[in-house]
Amino acid sequence: MALLSYEKQAFADAFNEDGLLVCARGMGLERIFVTFLKLYCDPGQLVYVINTNEEEQAYFIEQLELQDVKPLPKSITSDFSVAEREQLYLNGGVLFITSRILVMDLLTKKVPSQLVSGIIIFKAHKIMESHQEAFILRLYRMQNQTGFVKAFSDNPTAFIKGLCYVERVLKALYVKKLFLWPRFHADVKDLMEKHTIDVVEMEIEMTPAMASCQTALLDIISSCVREMKKSHPSLDADEDITIETALSQNFDRTLRRHLDPIWHQLSIKTKNLVSDLRMVREILGNLTQYDAINFYQFIKSIRSSERTFISSDSWLYLDAADSLFTAAKQRVYSSNKKTKAKPGVAAEADLWDDEEETTDSPAEECPKWKYLKCGGNQMLKRIKDRMNEMNNAANRRCKTTKNTKSNELTLTQMITHDSSGDEDDVKTKKIKIGLVDEALTVFHPLYGNSDPYSILRTLSELQPTYVILYDPEISVVRQLEIFKACNPGKPLRVYFLLYSNSSEEQRYLLTVQKEKQAFEYLIKEKAALVIRDDQDDKMEDDDEETSLSFRDARAPVEHKIIVDVREFRSKLPSVLHKKNITIEPATIEIGDYILTPEICVERKSLSDLIGSLNNGRLYNQCQAMCRHYRKPVLLIEFDKNKPFSLLQGKYNVSTEMITHDIMGKLTLLTLHFNRVRLIWSQDAYKTATIFRELKENREQPNLKDALSLEKSEEEAMLLGGMYEHVAKDLILKMPGINTKNAYTILNKVSNVADLATKSKEDLGKILHSDIHGEKLYTFMNHHETSQGIGVNATRQKVEKKRLQLKPRRKKNEKLF
Repeated sequence: MALLSYEKQAFADAFNEDGLLVCARGMGLERIFVTFLKLYCDPGQLVYVINTNEEEQAYFIEQLELQDVKPLPKSITSDFSVAEREQLYLNGGVLFITSRILVMDLLTKKVPSQLVSGIIIFKAHKIMESHQEAFILRLYRMQNQTGFVKAFSDNPTAFIKGLCYVERVLKALYVKKLFLWPRFHADVKDLMEKHTIDVVEMEIEMTPAMASCQTALLDIISSCVREMKKSHPSLDADEDITIETALSQNFDRTLRRHLDPIWHQLSIKTKNLVSDLRMVREILGNLTQYDAINFYQFIKSIRSSERTFISSDSWLYLDAADSLFTAAKQRVYSSNKKTKAKPGVAAEADLWDDEEETTDSPAEECPKWKYLKCGGNQMLKRIKDRMNEMNNAANRRCKTTKNTKSNELTLTQMITHDSSGDEDDVKTKKIKIGLVDEALTVFHPLYGNSDPYSILRTLSELQPTYVILYDPEISVVRQLEIFKACNPGKPLRVYFLLYSNSSEEQRYLLTVQKEKQAFEYLIKEKAALVIRDDQDDKMEDDDEETSLSFRDARAPVEHKIIVDVREFRSKLPSVLHKKNITIEPATIEIGDYILTPEICVERKSLSDLIGSLNNGRLYNQCQAMCRHYRKPVLLIEFDKNKPFSLLQGKYNVSTEMITHDIMGKLTLLTLHFNRVRLIWSQDAYKTATIFRELKENREQPNLKDALSLEKSEEEAMLLGGMYEHVAKDLILKMPGINTKNAYTILNKVSNVADLATKSKEDLGKILHSDIHGEKLYTFMNHHETSQGIGVNATRQKVEKKRLQLKPRRKKNEKLF
């Protein structure tokens, strides 16, 4: 796989210096990445590749196999044991590894850090979201100062959020250089102009009914955006929340990013507007994707599902909604009689309920597909004739070749042979697929495919001459440009189908514009970027963290926290490590974090808290902590980007009922386990500060003691509040005893045998209730039951059974 000229320059820049390489989407980042993997596939090198999924790993290994690269990279998952992973580390080469496993091995010193040549990060724009990759790089730089760090990303729009986001990403990556390769780069532009694709743009007019549906949907979106800005004036000044940007693909994510911190303060009207915007945008996208019948059924199902709980301010009450429903039905039904529609949902319901209307013509056909079948017949005929001419010429050359074997079959011949002959005989033959006799048409979906490199595989395998791009997608356009530049001698014509004056066209132009603006922003940031030369050697705190005091800086104390391995999916272990706290991973059965020999913390996010309260798991966890630790703590941690409140809606009655249910269960939990302390934390940074304060002037935990759950009798009685928990549980199971009078029994009765000898009057006095005393006395001394229930009855049955099982001594038999 030969690199293009600009790809060679990008490869040289990233190879010579550590840095972050950001290129436009579809501009061949995977080709540069595969070249780096090929370079380091050497047993003398040890390179880790992180932040890749299974589909991406399979594609990279497949490309290296095509180039006969050995040894191939290996994927390390949880299926490998610790010993197997250590052996793979010593063997060297390129290793695809999950972030969680690499963090564990770095903390436990299983990784030979001094032998690591470097780390390659794919999709580096996600490093601030997952935080595990940043944790890995911090541990790596602490143990190895000479290895390289290479980061790659093809999503420039992800770097324009937040203040100084680019600088923070470079700081987390421990690199100083930023390499930018947009589509308008001079080298890229010159190369693409030399290998221009023959593009035929076909602007197809929408039908009048489709145009009416689009106009109605745009009016609804405009109305929802205006109402939302009226409810929250702060959104009016935001350039990302406009009617034009509402057509972009990432509008929902942008809107939720602005509203999530104050979501619990929003009125039910504003929340309904957010939901309406999401629904209307989905309808607008399906207008150009669905045919008339499926689109009609889709919006009909929406209306029928929302009719029962429709609110007075719903978009279904707008006049534009009536126009949408009328136009959608006209695309399916065509009738001579005209229905006089009245404004409002009631009249619209009559229009929709009229299902017996006769049709004089079939449903309206999709304009693009209609053009391909009718108006595009000449285009398709020219494509077919041209492909047949090329195949016939190639077949004639193949027939005159002397080295052509007799058992080589074309695809059509193979199919004919397969249908006429025996299936088993065909399977045993080695069949080589030759050229196709006739034009071959392949339909490839752009959306809904789990493989991100399916288009590249299709282009590489089929080597198409004609491509009809049914849906506009910027990444596919770039991939076709790269394919043409890599195959300059092969003709390629692309037919670009696009609805003129449509939301589809506007969405495509917005994508191109946002990418261009993102690169312009990154270019300005790169010019003003200030990175310290010694940042690789210093472990500085982020802006969110609280810096250490001068006293702590002069006399640092080494703190240690034992962390359960399952907690490394969260952000908290990374933040604790930034706080200069030693992290010791282990598989502990009780709690998530052990701060001291006495303090054990069970961490719960809001969703995990609700699930644990509902299924009863939190009760068992608190019970285990109370039995083994003197100071059990329940930590409830929220997300910094979400509201710091259990309330999800101020005026939502059902949500308030759920919230009251959660608070009621938490109250019962604290009443039952009175030694459990609750800590409410806003985010992971606040939690790290709280942990540090709790550990001040306290003993450090011991891993051996944390893994051992066995306690001495004195420790168990002390942790249980001077009572052994087994005896306490036994007493609470007896009738007449509850949590109020159980401690009276435990204080005044020495053991169960002593309890069985008490009279009914004594038990009534101890329990301060004759009724409870009678229940307990009946349970302890009842003999006249069919099953012999009671302590004395059980004791007699055991004694009788013991006497029956005792062997008899024979006459004249000696005892010894």
